[in-house]
Amino acid sequence: MFLTHYAGWPNGARLNSIVEETIGKAARRAARAAAAEKQN
Repeated sequence: MFLTHYAGWPNGARLNSIVEETIGKAARRAARAAAAEKQN
């Protein structure tokens, strides 16, 4: 929230989207790795 105050709403919202997407990718990768480990 502080970032959007300083950088402006569009930039803060864009950064938030990038961060959420990155977290989602990491979570999916971790889930796939756990499933692969479970199969072995």
